Amino acid sequence: MPIICGGTGFWIQALIEDNAFPAVKPNLKLRKKLGKLSAEKLFAMLQKKDPRRAKTIDTKNKVRLIRALEICQTLGKVPPLPAKYQILNTKYIIIALNPDKETLRKNIKVRLEKRLKKGMIAEVKRLHADGVSWKRLKSFGLEYKNVALFLQNKISRETMQQNILQESIHYAKRQLTFLRRFEKMGAHIHWITSAKNIKPISKLIIPS
Repeated sequence: MPIICGGTGFWIQALIEDNAFPAVKPNLKLRKKLGKLSAEKLFAMLQKKDPRRAKTIDTKNKVRLIRALEICQTLGKVPPLPAKYQILNTKYIIIALNPDKETLRKNIKVRLEKRLKKGMIAEVKRLHADGVSWKRLKSFGLEYKNVALFLQNKISRETMQQNILQESIHYAKRQLTFLRRFEKMGAHIHWITSAKNIKPISKLIIPS
């Protein structure tokens, strides 16, 4: 049984909904060429080739911009997404952690403290020394953004830790909001609120 584990709900949607992914293989030469351009230049190119996709894309995300241009080169434009998604694959089990607020906050705080002890600040410092700009590091959000600000002496270490903690808590809430909305669409989710209500996989119900 394959297990998909992570923070983005799109992974789940991609597997069980009727997403139509363009059958366009990676063009490494084109990617290398486009990768030398700025996000602004890539966005301007996309506006000319596919104005519709340009209206919905993250204008600062070079990876998505390059992929869109790669698709445009093969298909002419990026195929539009369905107006409404439907869950087609029903043979799945979604397990979601949903502890109480205090436990969630405590877990996030403990995780942050562990990451700091393991060298999170040194990691960001090393990335910058290897050529990743402060602007690029801040675009990653959460830990990278705040550590980058701290290393530039724009915020104190205390503010850095508090910002990461609060932003991580808000991110966790957005994940739960997505899952609840996904559940309303018809997805079957097994919620785990504590270690006491964990069941073996064999005991979980797979939708028919």
